[in-house]
Amino acid sequence: SKATLRSFRPVLELFKRETQCNQISEVTHEVVLQWKKLLRGRSAEATVNTYLRTLRTLFNLAERRNLLNTVNPFKDISYVPEYTKLKHTADHVEIINLLGMIQQFPDDHKPSWFWEALLKVLYYTGMRRRQLVTLQWGDLDFKRQRILLRAEGSKTRREWHIPMADEITLPLLTLKARVLERLEVTQDNAIRSQQVFNITLFNPTYK
Repeated sequence: SKATLRSFRPVLELFKRETQCNQISEVTHEVVLQWKKLLRGRSAEATVNTYLRTLRTLFNLAERRNLLNTVNPFKDISYVPEYTKLKHTADHVEIINLLGMIQQFPDDHKPSWFWEALLKVLYYTGMRRRQLVTLQWGDLDFKRQRILLRAEGSKTRREWHIPMADEITLPLLTLKARVLERLEVTQDNAIRSQQVFNITLFNPTYK
């Protein structure tokens, strides 16, 4: 996918730049070990493993396509032990305080009703950031009170419906009315494929 290409390319360029290897045949087990040691000296464990996992995937592909003249240099490279820490999540009081701040200082968060809708959707649905970004108006079913999370924004590349909580229905309807007004259209079908949370329609600071 395009997202995979975007994430893989910088890692590959970094590897080439720091190892001075421009051909597959130049990459040896020792080269990979030295690069891993270099990474461990400056990067977090999760970052090191992400880089190693990325290159291993590419070299596994090269191996399947018979592009390697020797043993896969990433085959016996171990990952760095990671320590899983408790993730910080915002509790209900923090969310209420944040919403109150948006409402109290609307000039600092333009337009305040946009950010209020976005924050409430994230909080009451638990959807991922990518799912929120890829959300389109056609995914919102106000009659059945449900939201379609499409495969394009899903980590598992599948889609499913989630309930539309009462707390987000009015903010979403308000946002929808503003979008229709801003685009000077009256029919819902005209915005079905439009991104729901498109801040560029209302604030020229964003592009």
